Amino acid sequence: SHSGKVHRYFACSGGINKKNDCNTKRIPVAELEDYVFEKTVEYFEDEAVLSELLDALEAYAKQDVDHVRVDELKAAKRENERRQKNLIGFLETGTDSDIRERLESLRKEHASLTTEIANELIRQEPPSRDLMQFFIEDLLSDGTNDKSKKNRILDDFVYRVAVSETHTTIEYNYTKMNSETLAYTKIPGFAQFVFGGRYRI
Repeated sequence: SHSGKVHRYFACSGGINKKNDCNTKRIPVAELEDYVFEKTVEYFEDEAVLSELLDALEAYAKQDVDHVRVDELKAAKRENERRQKNLIGFLETGTDSDIRERLESLRKEHASLTTEIANELIRQEPPSRDLMQFFIEDLLSDGTNDKSKKNRILDDFVYRVAVSETHTTIEYNYTKMNSETLAYTKIPGFAQFVFGGRYRI
């Protein structure tokens, strides 16, 4: 502005680049983000919607477990046991001190692998539904004037926002069960308010 203050807007790229006849008016970033944030909190306060979100998070958490790492550790443990068995066979026919040292080293490695497998399985245990619900509800709870909290909700929950002259559509970062489409909510109001004249530039 003439005072030097920066005002940020969302604008139709077609209108900016003159590639089409888009006449959509520019929308203040802060106003739209505040509106989307408010509607997102309202949307996920619905018990049915929250339940769908938790279903999707549970399914994702189970898929995200790194089975490959555990399988690699178990394979290393089996190989360790095979080598120990071979060395024990050699000891039955002699008393070589090098073999005994190698066997002791393998036993220590075996104990370490066993511990690492157990720790990996514990680390990969998906969080409980109750714990996920607690964090989501805490994130959406009062105290939402915290800008970092607001930004986190917008970043984590919102996939895309589409504004037209009749409604605003918010798409969210989770899929409903047995569906490939994004969850979304269509809201009349904000766009009508914007295009009603207050933000015409």
